[in-house]
Amino acid sequence: MKKIFFLLTILSKTFVSNAQSIDDIDKLMIFKKYAESKTMIDKIIADPKNATKSVNHYYKGRVYNSFSKEPKTTATDAFALKQTAYESFQKAQELDKKDERMKAENYESYFDLFGEFYNMGANIFNATDKNFPLAYKAFSKAEEIEQYIFAKGYKFAGINLNKLDTNLIINIGKAAFLSQDTAAGIASYKRIADANVAGADQEGIYLYLASYYNDKKDDANFNEIIAKGKKLYPKNTDWEGYELDKVLKEKNKAVLLAKLDEVYTRDTTKFEVSFNYAVEMFNMLHASNTTDADKKLVNPDKLIVVTKAAIASDKGIEANSLLAKHLYNQAVALSNEAITVKISKPAKPLETKKKKDLNTAANLKYDDLFPYADKSVKHYQALQKMTTREKSSYRELLGILRTYYEVKLDTKKAAEYDKLRDAIKF
Repeated sequence: MKKIFFLLTILSKTFVSNAQSIDDIDKLMIFKKYAESKTMIDKIIADPKNATKSVNHYYKGRVYNSFSKEPKTTATDAFALKQTAYESFQKAQELDKKDERMKAENYESYFDLFGEFYNMGANIFNATDKNFPLAYKAFSKAEEIEQYIFAKGYKFAGINLNKLDTNLIINIGKAAFLSQDTAAGIASYKRIADANVAGADQEGIYLYLASYYNDKKDDANFNEIIAKGKKLYPKNTDWEGYELDKVLKEKNKAVLLAKLDEVYTRDTTKFEVSFNYAVEMFNMLHASNTTDADKKLVNPDKLIVVTKAAIASDKGIEANSLLAKHLYNQAVALSNEAITVKISKPAKPLETKKKKDLNTAANLKYDDLFPYADKSVKHYQALQKMTTREKSSYRELLGILRTYYEVKLDTKKAAEYDKLRDAIKF
């Protein structure tokens, strides 16, 4: 955590009031007797005649700021003292239209307070007892003073302030989140995104906002942050993941498929997108709890195309296995349909042709599925250990290959796969 240090110079007495009490405070300050200085300045300003004098408020600011730096001063008290110092300097300027005292010190008091509040926040982050709400207040006050300095155009040697201090704003956001103040944290992070800041350190902010808006179902902000994320960090594939997560929460099946197709069409090379799209279509076609209405929404050939796109970018075997199962279900459906075709006596040419065409189509589907099923089975056989889910998928694929060889009239091979399937222990 970055720290900022300033050394507040001791002013000459050119502009110091001739009043003995102010002279005394100046002497006490030189010897670092800040507690006594505070008691004295409080007593002076308590007198209504002195409350309108700029010099008194200026010295109150210096005294309070110095006293806040005492080693025995708690962080909470130090914050209050610095806050009062800041207000006192502003009051001094308000009463001194020529701004002589602040000009004489080159506004160093403000720069010092900015650094002090910043360091307070940083020290809390690094402390054992982390008072994050106070860190949030300290960082926020540091930014407030920084923006005051920036707006006034004050300059100080070696110090360059920005209108948008991204590191400080991020620290404000972190402190807010750690204080369980999500709204304030989001507000800080959104300032970074609204400014289109795009460094390596800010990428996580856009991702966090995308997740937050997705969870909140805030479509307008979600779509905006996703669009910015894609533009500013085009190599990051998480944007499609967030989009996909949002889409998959859609209950209306027709709308769900349309949105999945939209995301998939934009980039067919993203595995997570194509695979999830394929899984949704597969379940709508083949799941035990699917409905006829759902089935009518799915184009089986589209499922094949999308699954092949997933296979091309799959680092595992899931997409490969999914296609094998889809083609198998199609083959079985064609075979069952062929069985239902009744041949009259004497046989009618159209009946015979229909039955033959269905069996031929089923056989072609078995031919299509074989390489995918075979590759999947070999993948599982190469594993030293399988999870229950993997065992279940492996068993299903062995059954598919058993049926394949049975259809091809290779009973020996079919028996081998029966044996492999029976050997699986859950």
